Amino acid sequence: MAAGVLRTVPLAGELTASLISRVAARYGLPTAGVLQLWTCRNSPARHDDGGGARADAEVVLNGAGRRVLAELCRVEPKVLARALPAFTMDDPKISTGREAGVAQARWRAAGTVAGPAAFGCRLCTARRTGQALRAVRYLPRWHRVCLRHGRWLLDADADQPLEHLDVRGAAEVVAAQRRWPGVARHQQGVFLQFVAHGLETPGVLLAVIERLVQGVGEAILGGHAPGCRQGDVDGCDVLKKLRYTQYRALDP
Repeated sequence: MAAGVLRTVPLAGELTASLISRVAARYGLPTAGVLQLWTCRNSPARHDDGGGARADAEVVLNGAGRRVLAELCRVEPKVLARALPAFTMDDPKISTGREAGVAQARWRAAGTVAGPAAFGCRLCTARRTGQALRAVRYLPRWHRVCLRHGRWLLDADADQPLEHLDVRGAAEVVAAQRRWPGVARHQQGVFLQFVAHGLETPGVLLAVIERLVQGVGEAILGGHAPGCRQGDVDGCDVLKKLRYTQYRALDP
């Protein structure tokens, strides 16, 4: 495939591998076929026990590889660099040596590149790109609620078929997400005060969030919450079973 005919815009914080998959979908091609544009000598991480490739598998490109992606998407490299956290990352194994001028890619786990990754909201992706395709983005766990569509976006590293939970009926969760920017500013102020006095960061707020997110994931994937069916997509019901009022801790 030469330079792309169709323009495919990146999403903010999107995995480079996710963008490549969406480009392939636009042309009606399998992702594996498009990936042949880059020389790659390793494979994406897979789930244990013979599972498929992990959704948070990321690719790091060398300079020549970045130019190929820019031409394929018909998007300027500087635009891709702003949107894709992994786009400008270098890997010495492909960015130096005699073959540095060849378009190369190297698979990595997203968590080792730019932090935790989650599935994007397909409705938001459709609104932004015109196609309701799967997208994977780098998202901290306290930014996982899509306010527009009431969806709790799930981790992309889990071996399960769900991409989100429906929390439209859990008004507290959505409201807490809306309040988060103010909470973050408040928490930063507390952090700076503790540092100024030579004390350890309390981290209470983040610990509550981590426990809640982990609890929701365990309930959904393993059916650990009382009365929770494995694969249950009703986020409101699950959150109630987990006493989601703990989320009020987000209220400053």
